[in-house]
Amino acid sequence: VTVSVDAGAVMDDVMNPSAAASIEITVAAADMVDSTGPMAMITGMQGSARAFDVTITFSEALGADETLTADEITVTGGTIASVAVDATDAKIYTGMITPNHGVTAVTVQVNAGAVKDASPAMNANLATPTTAHSITVRNTTAPMSAMIASKGYAVFVPMDHDSDALPGGLTPTTVADMPNLVSFFKTGGTIDVAVTGKANHNVIITEIMVAEDLGRVGQTGTMRPEAGQWIELYNNTDAAISVDDISITFETGYPATGAPTDATDRLSNTVAPGWGFEAAFADALSGQTAANASGITTVTKMFKSLRRVHKDNKQLQAAGTVIQNGWAQGSWKLTTDSRVFLAGRVGTPGSENRPTVFTPAVFTAPTMSVTFNEVANRNDDANEWIELKGPKDTNLKLHKISIVTGYDKAANTGTETEIYKFPDADVKIPAGDLLLLTDQDPVNNELAADLEKGVPKPVRYRVVTLKPLPNSGDFLLVLRNKDGKILDVAGHLAGLNDDDPYTLMWPLAANVGAAKPGRISAKNKLAGGNVYKRARAIQGYLANKDNGDEPAFEGAGFSGVGYDRLVNAGNKEHHGTPGYPNGAQIGAGAEATGNVIISEIMVGDGTDRFPQWIEIHNMSDTNGVDLHNWRLYIINHDKNADGSSFAGKILDEVWLRNMKIPPNQTGLIATRSAPRHTTNLPSHRILNLRYDKPLLSSKGFSLRLEANSHEGDLAKRQAGDEVGNLAAADPKNRRADHQAYMEPRWALPAGTDPSGVRISIARRTSSKRKATGTDEAAWISSADDSRPYGTATYYGRSTDIGSPGHTAGGVLPVNLSKFRPERLDSGEIIVRWVTESELNNAGFNILRSEKRDGEFTKLNTKLIAGQGTTSERTTYTYTDTSAKPNVVYYYQIQDVSLDGQVQTLRLSRLKGHISPAGKATTTWGELKALQ
Repeated sequence: VTVSVDAGAVMDDVMNPSAAASIEITVAAADMVDSTGPMAMITGMQGSARAFDVTITFSEALGADETLTADEITVTGGTIASVAVDATDAKIYTGMITPNHGVTAVTVQVNAGAVKDASPAMNANLATPTTAHSITVRNTTAPMSAMIASKGYAVFVPMDHDSDALPGGLTPTTVADMPNLVSFFKTGGTIDVAVTGKANHNVIITEIMVAEDLGRVGQTGTMRPEAGQWIELYNNTDAAISVDDISITFETGYPATGAPTDATDRLSNTVAPGWGFEAAFADALSGQTAANASGITTVTKMFKSLRRVHKDNKQLQAAGTVIQNGWAQGSWKLTTDSRVFLAGRVGTPGSENRPTVFTPAVFTAPTMSVTFNEVANRNDDANEWIELKGPKDTNLKLHKISIVTGYDKAANTGTETEIYKFPDADVKIPAGDLLLLTDQDPVNNELAADLEKGVPKPVRYRVVTLKPLPNSGDFLLVLRNKDGKILDVAGHLAGLNDDDPYTLMWPLAANVGAAKPGRISAKNKLAGGNVYKRARAIQGYLANKDNGDEPAFEGAGFSGVGYDRLVNAGNKEHHGTPGYPNGAQIGAGAEATGNVIISEIMVGDGTDRFPQWIEIHNMSDTNGVDLHNWRLYIINHDKNADGSSFAGKILDEVWLRNMKIPPNQTGLIATRSAPRHTTNLPSHRILNLRYDKPLLSSKGFSLRLEANSHEGDLAKRQAGDEVGNLAAADPKNRRADHQAYMEPRWALPAGTDPSGVRISIARRTSSKRKATGTDEAAWISSADDSRPYGTATYYGRSTDIGSPGHTAGGVLPVNLSKFRPERLDSGEIIVRWVTESELNNAGFNILRSEKRDGEFTKLNTKLIAGQGTTSERTTYTYTDTSAKPNVVYYYQIQDVSLDGQVQTLRLSRLKGHISPAGKATTTWGELKALQ
């Protein structure tokens, strides 16, 4: 904004005209009006699969009720489905694109007006060219119907078929009206196969699995007894046949006619004279599964198929072979135990008669005594880490971690490569039952240093040399003990199925280690760019088939636990809880409500344009807290400290959406964004309310936290911390705001000093004990707080006195207990400071200014060396030989970490002027101000 006064606008008392004058004023970001809608950036690329994901990222936060749907996205050359918001960032959406056949590019565009931003103007997005994204795709042709190759086989199954009853890689065709074959043949039945344009025995029934599972009696769906039945057909012609041209019919009754007139083959036990199925093939009618003592489902009675005798004698392809009629009992033979296609199942579905693929007894399941708990596979292969879980003091001496890659199914070979081997020395899992293996020291990356109050705790991590994990995720992670026995397997390797015998670990029996029947699942793939956690206590390559196909591993999600305070929440490579249990982030319960407190409050005078703020502190050493379903209830006094009327809301509620606070860390609730701040807090831990009026009265307020506020049942909500100075509520007064008009029980410390400098009030805490927040003794003005905070921070004005983002006793790089400039008789100034502990501290800088909020100049020409990492008290001094007489100075101290990060720790004012003789002088005005 430019303000100008024209020349000659006014004249003085002797009629001299005024000169022209002009001033340009920069509008604060917080006062600017948002008039533009959110813009969408769309990214995505087709991979090996035809369908692929796209990511839509909006340039600003959307309104609370705004949701992007598939109907609001235009896709040219394809379709979009499964549009969903990201769990950690509401500005990000993903969707799955399926290209049309015959196209080489797909264009994606967010429609105009699809969403609105979170500003008061509720600006809608525009469908501009920048929102369009063209993605190159492979040209494909429409899929053909399933075909049976010449001299080939196809398998047909009932609806809701149990896929574990057939070999992996075999794709069956569903027959909608296929009955339970046991009941069908016991009462007498006929199966006819008809193929359009084909003659007798052009397509024949070659094998059938009639057996039902006696262990599943009374169950439904894919668990019903007949869910594992199937019928195999053979194409006896010289050309491929579409399954669309095949019909299979089932007819009960006795007797049936002989040779069919409109079918290519018939299986029947009711053609005269007929034969009793149960008497002829009793062993083919049933098998049985049951859970053993460990809860693992195993086959206790073999499932055996019936096979056409010509298939057994390999005469199907021989020229001139006469196929016996399928209604003759002699045409069928019980399959022998030497033809196992899956553990406990005998037959050769989908292929010629062949020998057994494996011997089930060879396989010994991983013991899971020590398991892979979390795995970080990074795209750049830097700072990858693996977290192991096992009982405390488990010795990992000479244990080995390897990866299995490059499986060749035809040759039944692959490669197992060692990526780390524990030394020939005792390496025990520490307390907490977790050991973190990282290829970098956490002091050099984003992993949290293992400290509490600046003092090293017992090491939970081990710095090792890890070979990179394949970014494709096409590998299996294997943990073996010193004898080579497999303790755990995690991940997915393309091509491996239940019946594959590769290496010492196969075959992977589909039910091994699962409380419910499981299956090998590609959902366990540990691809690059993410952190994965053990989500279920099953083998790390399986999914619970009958429980939503849930895999053992899944993306860990963001918590901030185990990471540095400034870690990027949107980067999936920073997810998980390294060094902490997977459940280390909680949302409710006594551990949460007892440790989350209101630790510092900046009220000010309630009238300036700088934000008020409330600091929330998680005092727990072991658990992060997700405050997404928490609410802050506020009651304000109707007056300010100066007697003026409070301009904000008397009653207010704040939802703490998307705020996650790691152990011993803090978050901030602010009325609006600060144009300047040095909180060292990540953006996801600063909740900007976008208020244009004050949140808190400078005379008094009551603040109350509540967990589980989303629960409609009030009994399920949990009371949290409560602070404030308002008068106690009168149980007889039904007005919710009646405390706002009563005199407070005690007066808040002044929110500003006489010069207008804002001062926060801080909660007294010590050794993880919190003072009662409604007591006057629980609070202290930050101007009078002598506790070591270790760093000087502000949110709003650089002159603010407070420590937003840091609490006394918190985990700090340098725990500074004293910083004071002192005058010497020589006129020189000596700066003294004391640290209680240091973490990765390279050294210090001393800076000086003549104004508190002025420009500070560094005095030392080289870094003042620190102690690196120590828990011992250290005293330092620096002599300022360039101080001028009769000048008031302000001094700052900076900490410089070993990796080059710089932060200001504290500011201090030299008391009194310095005379030429080095004597301290004090003005009468200063003495008066002290009174």
